[in-house]
Amino acid sequence: MKLNLPGANMASKTRGGFLVAGGLIAGLGLLIPGLYGVSFDPPANSPYAKIDLSHLDGFSTAISSSTGAVYNGFGGPVDFAASQLAVLIMLAVGILVVWLKIDIVDAQKVVRKTGKVAGLLLHKHVLFKLSTILTAAVILGNFIWGFRFNRTPPALTQRFVTDLGGGQSAAAAAHYLSGSLGLGALILLFGLLIGFAGAFPRIGCSVLLLLAATFIVLLIVSN
Repeated sequence: MKLNLPGANMASKTRGGFLVAGGLIAGLGLLIPGLYGVSFDPPANSPYAKIDLSHLDGFSTAISSSTGAVYNGFGGPVDFAASQLAVLIMLAVGILVVWLKIDIVDAQKVVRKTGKVAGLLLHKHVLFKLSTILTAAVILGNFIWGFRFNRTPPALTQRFVTDLGGGQSAAAAAHYLSGSLGLGALILLFGLLIGFAGAFPRIGCSVLLLLAATFIVLLIVSN
């Protein structure tokens, strides 16, 4: 018996619509100056009180003060290059399918070839594949998961310690570092998941339905 998963018979144009919608939503998440925040708050008499975040290479973008910063997806201690690339791929493939009426398989080939040429011109090896959407979602999902139970994601701590030169002193100072998750990160992840549903409808639609059901259950339980 063949299992008929949601989205198994999704039309090419519908898949393109998902990719465009996902690209626009994810792009908005990247642009919002509140993807995540970082703060460093040691005691005033601490030997680490003189550390200025704005003087650290990885934390120098979008600094709001010497002890705190708010970032979007285009700078800061965490690299979201995969998400940026995924947004470009979603929009490029989606536009070819929806507005130029190109079949999604052919649209993928056009985007891959165009990306390969662009990579050669920029001397960069970049894979313009729809699987990049899944890669970006996994990276971002892991980052968001790092905030659970008021924790600070390892990516932030590791960059902080590295920028201070490593060592026990840097690791001790990292105890006063904290991160905060912004709305932009959730919007970005939502957009990537919508795009994933268009790129791989059988799996993507099932994942979206599962997340929606989980969210509804959590709402019911919390009330």
